[in-house]
Amino acid sequence: MELDEKLRDGYIFELCSRNKNELTISFITSEGTHFQLIVITGSQSFNLYTSEGLNRKKRNTAKLFRSIEEDGVTGVEMSPFDREIKIHLESGTTLLLQLFTARTNVLLLRDSIVIDAFKHREQLAGTTCLAQNNQKSIIHQLEALSRNHAGFMAASFDQLPGFDRALYRELIERAEDPDKPEAILRAFQELFYELLDPRPHLKLNDKKSPAFSILHESPYPPPDCSNTDSVLEGLNLYRTKIQQFTHRNREQTEFRKKLSQRLKKAEKELKAFSPEQTEALAAQYELFGHLLIAALFKERTSPGHLDVNNLFEKDEPLVRIPLNPALTLHENARDYFTKASKSREKTRTMLKRQKELETERQILSTVQSALDELTDTESIETFITAHSTIFGKTGRQKEKKAVSAPFRSVILKDGVTLFIGKNAGNNELLTFSHAKPGDIWLHSRGASGSHCILRGVSLHDKTTIEQAASIAAWHSSAKHAELVPVIYTLKKYVRRGKKLPPGQVIAERETLLFVKPQREH
Repeated sequence: MELDEKLRDGYIFELCSRNKNELTISFITSEGTHFQLIVITGSQSFNLYTSEGLNRKKRNTAKLFRSIEEDGVTGVEMSPFDREIKIHLESGTTLLLQLFTARTNVLLLRDSIVIDAFKHREQLAGTTCLAQNNQKSIIHQLEALSRNHAGFMAASFDQLPGFDRALYRELIERAEDPDKPEAILRAFQELFYELLDPRPHLKLNDKKSPAFSILHESPYPPPDCSNTDSVLEGLNLYRTKIQQFTHRNREQTEFRKKLSQRLKKAEKELKAFSPEQTEALAAQYELFGHLLIAALFKERTSPGHLDVNNLFEKDEPLVRIPLNPALTLHENARDYFTKASKSREKTRTMLKRQKELETERQILSTVQSALDELTDTESIETFITAHSTIFGKTGRQKEKKAVSAPFRSVILKDGVTLFIGKNAGNNELLTFSHAKPGDIWLHSRGASGSHCILRGVSLHDKTTIEQAASIAAWHSSAKHAELVPVIYTLKKYVRRGKKLPPGQVIAERETLLFVKPQREH
C-alpha cells in the first residue's frame, strides 16, 4: 500500500546493478522526485529497502531491463498467495519482486511469461509464472479460520496458511495454555487482526540481534524498541541496524580468531625453545677448543677428527673432536671458540625472547578469559575497542615501511659521519656518486670489505680517522683478526680502473694504519 501510494502514476527511470547480488530500481514519482527500491538477493537478513533521491552510478554499474526504462507505473500490489510484490507497468508488463530470502529474485513478466530476470535469466526466460490460482488468498483463508471456531479446531495448527516459524513461535508464546485449542484460537485471532493493522517497530531479539516486526508491541515496550511511522521506514532502519550488527559481529569474530591464533603461535614458539640444549652445545664447543689448544703438539692421524684425553674430567676419558681438514689445529680451536661464543649469544637471545613470550601468553590468556565471560554485544564491543592495541598497529593504523637508507651511517661525533657501503654495487655508488672530493675514503687492505667515507674531519684528525678505520676493518672479511691493515686517502685520489669490476678501485697517496676491528655503536 505504501509503495502503491508512492509509485503510482510515476515511471521507471532505470534499473541497474551497482554491487553483486544487488538490483537498484530507480523511479521518478508523480511529484517529480527520485525514489529507489534496492533488492538484495542471496541474503538471509534483509531483501528490500528504499532510498530517496538519485545515487550516482559507480564505475562498474551494469544497466538491466532496458526495455522498461521510462515505462509508467499503473499500480503496486502484493501477491495474495506469496511474498511477492508486483509493479504493474503501462506497457502491459509486470515487474515481480520475489522476496524469498536467499532465493530472492526480480522477474519481468508479460502475460505471466518470464521475459527477463535479474538472476538465472537463461533458465527462467520463457517459463510460466503467476499461474491462475483458484483458491482464496491467504488473508481470506485466515479470516475464515478466525471466525469459524469449529473450522479452526478441525484445522492442523502447523498448516495455517502464510504462517512461518516466527509466526508459529509467536502464536505458541501468546497462548496462555498451548495445550488448550481455545487458548491457541484466542492467540491466533489476536495475531490475525494485528497483521491487518501493522505497527512497524524494531527491537533486539534473544540473541541481541536487531529484529523487525509489524505486530503490536506491549503497552510497556523495552528500552531498545524503536517505533516507525511506516513499514518502509522500518525496513530502512532495520537494514541499517542489521548491517551495523553484522559488521560488529564480523569484527568480534575476527578479534577472537586473531586472539586465538596469536595465543597458539606463542605457545608453539615457547615449546620449540631449548636454551638448555643450546647452552650445552656452547659448553661442548668451548671444551673442544680448550682440548685442541692443549693438543697442539699432538700429531694428526686423521684429517677429519682428533682423539684426545679430556683433561677436565676424572680418569681423562677419550674424546673425539671433529676437525675441518682445511684448517690447522689452532685454527680449528679458534673456530670452536667462535661457535661457543655464537651459541651463548643465541642462548641469551632465546632466553630474552622466551621471557617476552611468557609475558605475551599471560596477557593473551587473561584477555581471552575476560572476553569469554562477556555475553552482552555492547560490552563485547567496548571490550574489543579497549583492547584493540593488543596486536599492535594494524590496517589503516599500520605505519608505512621506512624507506631503506642507501648506505649505513654512523655519527662519530657532532658534525662527523661515517658512511659504510653494503655490497660491491653499493660501494661503487657511495664512492663515485655520494662522496665529495674532500671526504676521507677508507678500506681494508688485502681483504674484501666495505668502502667507507668519513665526512666532517680533515686528515689532521688522526684520532677520529683511527676510529673510522677500526669500523672499516670490522666491515671487512678480516674482522676476526687481531690487527687489520686499513688504508685511507682523500676521495679525490680514488679512481676506477678501466677493466676492474664494480666496487674495485685504484687509490693513490694513501696512508696505512694497523687497527683492531671494532663494531660501530
